[in-house]
Amino acid sequence: MTTPTPRRRRSKKLKPRTKAVLTSFVMGLLCGIVLTLTMRPMPAPVAYVQVPEQTTAVVTKAYTGPTPPVITEDTPGFDCRYNGNHICGPGNSNHVKAGLYNRNGKLALTWRELKDWGIWKYGPPANADDNFKAPKH
Repeated sequence: MTTPTPRRRRSKKLKPRTKAVLTSFVMGLLCGIVLTLTMRPMPAPVAYVQVPEQTTAVVTKAYTGPTPPVITEDTPGFDCRYNGNHICGPGNSNHVKAGLYNRNGKLALTWRELKDWGIWKYGPPANADDNFKAPKH
């Protein structure tokens, strides 16, 4: 008994257009890899500066001055239009219209609008009318 000899496969010939497309694709891929590897960003040079010692003394001296007074609601300089949460309730000590004021001290929302729209997340402040109930969300 003899062993059969393996048959040689015939290689299929590619069409010239297919060869050109494959060659172009492979060459483009190789060029892209080479360009990607060579175009890495170069590390930027770092410049080191010697800081004189007196600079730290000047900076320390600048911050050691008197601290400005903190204005709270009970201090005489408190103005509900400019300090705190910018909400002036009815009967405030500044004798201004009740409502929400912007950073420039101008009335943004009146007291009635604040109550009608339910602006307060955790309910109205203590100086709101007793018959007011915030809407439930």
